[in-house]
Amino acid sequence: MLQHPKNTTEKETNKETLALAEQIRAKRQLALQAMDFGFMNPETTAVDFLSYFEEVSKKKQGKTQSNWLTVHKYLVMYSNGKCLMQDVTPSFCAGFVEYLMRIKHKRKPLITLNPNSIEHYFQKFKAGILSAVEERLIEKNPLKGIRIKKKETHREFLTEEELNKLASTECKPLVLKRMGLFSALTGMRYGDIKKLKWGDIRESKSSGYFIQFLQEKTKGAESLPISEQAFSLLGERGENEAFIFDKTPHKAEFTRLIQRWFKTAGIQRFNFTFHCFRHTFATLQLTLGTDIYTVSKLLGHKKLSTTEIYAKVVDKKRQEVVNKIKLDLRLYTHPTAVCNNLLRVIF
Repeated sequence: MLQHPKNTTEKETNKETLALAEQIRAKRQLALQAMDFGFMNPETTAVDFLSYFEEVSKKKQGKTQSNWLTVHKYLVMYSNGKCLMQDVTPSFCAGFVEYLMRIKHKRKPLITLNPNSIEHYFQKFKAGILSAVEERLIEKNPLKGIRIKKKETHREFLTEEELNKLASTECKPLVLKRMGLFSALTGMRYGDIKKLKWGDIRESKSSGYFIQFLQEKTKGAESLPISEQAFSLLGERGENEAFIFDKTPHKAEFTRLIQRWFKTAGIQRFNFTFHCFRHTFATLQLTLGTDIYTVSKLLGHKKLSTTEIYAKVVDKKRQEVVNKIKLDLRLYTHPTAVCNNLLRVIF
C-alpha cells in the first residue's frame, strides 16, 4: 500500500524532532552526572554571570529591583564588564566586598558608602550567587566565610513633648504636617501613606478604625488598627479610589520642609527625615510600655530582631532618665563603713 507523501514527510519530521530531544536529554543527563561527581559542565561554567544577575534583578519589583540593578552596575564596574560563572570564586567575592567598601558617595566624593548600604548590597549579591548555585550554574557557594556585619546606626526620634509642639505649630504645606503626624501615630512609611486611598480605610464597631493595605517595601498584606486621632488627620472622606494625601511634595523635598517646620517649633533635629516619624512611633510605643512583639506587628517587621533596635534605644533612654536624679550624699555614711569604724575602736 502506497503511503501519502504528506504522511511520509510528517513521520520524517517527527523522527528528527525525537532525535533532537533525545540529544538534548542525553546532554543534560551528562551535565548533571558531571556535577554529581564534582565536575562542572564547561558549557555551564561559560554562562555569563553578569547577564544572569541582571535577568534575576529584572524579575524583582519596586525599590528592591532598583537595589538589585545597582549591585549589577557595581559588578560590571568591578569586573570591567567580563565575568563568567567560573570566575565567581571566593577571591572574586572577597574582592567585590572590598570594592564596595571603597566606592565613593555619588554626591559626596570624599565619603564612602554607608556601612549599612554596603551590607544591603552584599545581601543582594549573595542572593544572586545562591540562586546560581541552586540552579547548578556554580558548583559550590564561593561566599562561605565571607560576611559583613551590619552596623547599628543612630535613629532619630521625637519625644512626646516635641511631637505635641509640632502638632501646635503651623506648617506649610499642610499635607506635610498631616502626613508626618499620621506616621508618628501609626508607624507607616512615606510610600505607604502616599498611596493610601479612602477605600483602604475601614471601620467596625468591635475594632474601630483600621487600614488594609499592601506594604510597598515588603509586599506584605497588612491590617493596621489606627487611633481616632490618626483618623482625624485624614480629613473629609472622599471617593474610594481617591488618594487621601494628594498634592504631596517629593520625598526629597520633605526633608527641607521638615527642617523649616522644626525651626518654627523650636526643635533641633538636623538629621531628621520623614522616616524618623516611623522611628518616633516605635520608640514612643516601647517607652510607654507596649510589648515588643505587638510593636513589631504594628510596624510590619518580618523579624523581631529589626524591632529590637528600638528596644536598645529605649533602654538607653531609660538609663538617662534614671541618672537625672541627683542627691547630696556627702553626709551619708554607709552601714559597712560604720561597722568598720567600730571594729577599729574595739580592736
